[in-house]
Amino acid sequence: MKRIYYILLALLTLLSSCSDWLDVKPKTETDSDELFSTEDGFKSALAGIYTIMTDETLYGRELTFGLVGVLGMEWSTTTGQLATNTNEYYYAENYDYTNAIVKTKISKIWANEYNAIDNANKLIEYTEKDKDVLKGINYQIIKGEALALRAFLHFDLLRLFGSADFNSNVSYIPYVETSLPEISILRTNKEVATRIISDLDAAEKLLIVDPVYKGEDYSSIDNGYLVNRNYHLNYWAVKALKARVYLYENKKDSALIEAQAVIAAQGKGLYPWVNVDDVTNTNVNMRDRTFSSEHIFALNDNRLKDHITNYFYDTTTPLFTRLSVSTFGSTSLFTEQADYRYFFEEDDGVTNVLSKFWQMDVSNGITPKKSRMPMIRISEMYYIAAECLAESDLSTAISYIQQVETNRGLTATLPSTATYADLKNELLLEYQREFLGEGQLFFYHKRIGTPVIYNATANYILPLPDSETEYRN
Repeated sequence: MKRIYYILLALLTLLSSCSDWLDVKPKTETDSDELFSTEDGFKSALAGIYTIMTDETLYGRELTFGLVGVLGMEWSTTTGQLATNTNEYYYAENYDYTNAIVKTKISKIWANEYNAIDNANKLIEYTEKDKDVLKGINYQIIKGEALALRAFLHFDLLRLFGSADFNSNVSYIPYVETSLPEISILRTNKEVATRIISDLDAAEKLLIVDPVYKGEDYSSIDNGYLVNRNYHLNYWAVKALKARVYLYENKKDSALIEAQAVIAAQGKGLYPWVNVDDVTNTNVNMRDRTFSSEHIFALNDNRLKDHITNYFYDTTTPLFTRLSVSTFGSTSLFTEQADYRYFFEEDDGVTNVLSKFWQMDVSNGITPKKSRMPMIRISEMYYIAAECLAESDLSTAISYIQQVETNRGLTATLPSTATYADLKNELLLEYQREFLGEGQLFFYHKRIGTPVIYNATANYILPLPDSETEYRN
């Protein structure tokens, strides 16, 4: 694996109250030493990892509404772009991983995820090497976030390139914990998951000082660096990620504990359900289309408009939803137009275009809740809790689903008399509605082992890039 040894730095635009950070690109160890000689250098390095993640080859497109969305069969194969074999995703929706275009997309995902991991490793190493540079709680915050990011990135690599069988002895991906040039061995699902949880445990202990956990106001400290923590992998995002990982491992007792802890935090005022007035704002450009108040962790993607152009915006052939959105009933994805998630509008004369990511500027200078790509939502914690309790406490499990649906403007879609099978069916529909365009549906199908998705036999394990295989051979 050819790994890139540099720290990608970018203008830190996550917080409007923050200063501009150092803008350099070190390529040698000497440059790294210079970068990490200042606290601003550490902050720039951390911001650089988040910036890498917003690239269109990662969460700016391919790992949200792009390749992973297509593999999850979120978009129609009979209308829109996927109906023609000239489209870049045509072969992906048939799980043809041998196609040259698909192979290139997979290769870029692999390379850039590990590039971000390498940057995280470099940052982790320097938090110890130059620890004295960091003031106040910044050592714990920066190292905690870097560890959590390393875990987050490895987990998505595991979900893409590994199987969902945790009893398998097959090795799939390396877990890279150093920036030194060395061959990292491939590891089994269990080995990778163990290291992920270990990193998250360490991150949780460090982030106990996180303002979002302690409830303290840091807006006037350090130029506001520690505000807007949902743009960072914060304390509660670590807990939520642990719930996601444990459920993927089928460790439901552990997943339930973590999910309920985050739900309890919501009860203390964090991550409140979206306000209906923000969803139905008459100024369409001001609508909170991603329910930003509910984001436990989100990426600030300042190029989001560019990333959706030609896919859901400014195009006559957009990607369409896989299920009907123009009619309502048992065969439709949305049973009521009152559903807050029913963001389908007209664009260039084309109807039913997904408008979730239409987060635009407005002329009066007000900055709407824009440029946000959700990574982890509070609603997912309710779904995880419901799934974990479905067999042991069905009534409580149903209530968790009902709470989400009530806060989406719906009546009791899932009645209190629902059966276990009803709950499982509703969970699938909720994942389709709630995470449309966010890349989570494919992983849900993979985890529960859906053999066929909309008449296509699913292939859930992406092959390693040719360059990786050749290098190891």
